Amino acid sequence: MPSITALTAWIALLAPPTVPLGDQPALIGVITEQAPLGCEGDLNAPKEVWGPPYYEAGFVRLVPAGADPADHAGHPVAVLGGPLPGPAPDRSQGCQPMQMRSDWIYSKNGMRVARTTPPHVAFRAAAIRRLQGLVTAEHIRAARVRGDAEHIGDSVAITVRNVFDRPLEDLTLKLHHEGCYGKPGATAATARRALLKPGETWTATLPAYEARTRKPHPARRGEWHAARAITLVGGGARTAFDLELPLSALAIEVPCPGRR
Repeated sequence: MPSITALTAWIALLAPPTVPLGDQPALIGVITEQAPLGCEGDLNAPKEVWGPPYYEAGFVRLVPAGADPADHAGHPVAVLGGPLPGPAPDRSQGCQPMQMRSDWIYSKNGMRVARTTPPHVAFRAAAIRRLQGLVTAEHIRAARVRGDAEHIGDSVAITVRNVFDRPLEDLTLKLHHEGCYGKPGATAATARRALLKPGETWTATLPAYEARTRKPHPARRGEWHAARAITLVGGGARTAFDLELPLSALAIEVPCPGRR
């Protein structure tokens, strides 16, 4: 019997486009609540004080103009409106110095990883449409090699379906991997699509693990990067993607070797 993930993907393939965008510029991303950070009290143990909340789609600040982003926090959406020069998102390094990777961003809800380049600084939110069936994925397990206790040959089949009423152009799909070792590094596998017409689907199969060394040992987690998230960018002149989905949101887990 097919997995629930596979059945969900199959149902999505059969469904017609359901998200009308019309002629308006659109921004596609997951909405999160953010806020400016203030630090009060003792400099050795400052207290974090978060200011008035605002919302971002991906890493683009939303300026409400008829739609309330708060109603869609945590969901992938299409925001209709138009790009703005500002205000810029608030960014902080926290109230105390810490060792951070250059792509880590301190936020109200924990550390974020900046895996994309935002297409805009800010965006006017005139209308917001929740998205379903845009991205689905399936964990493909490799056949075991004799003496190999790890599925290091696993892959992730990612399907993007154009649920909109306009073509999508110059899409870049990435499967991001995080290192299974101290102070982890990151890597990514990439697939590209020049054009995806309304209702069309595109499936890219990318490796679930990336090796850190030339001759990695299959059971040593310190020699591997494991898949953690999917990003989709591009879209065309009127459709900008700044979309990141953790694999957990797609009911997929790719554990580090030795942690199964």
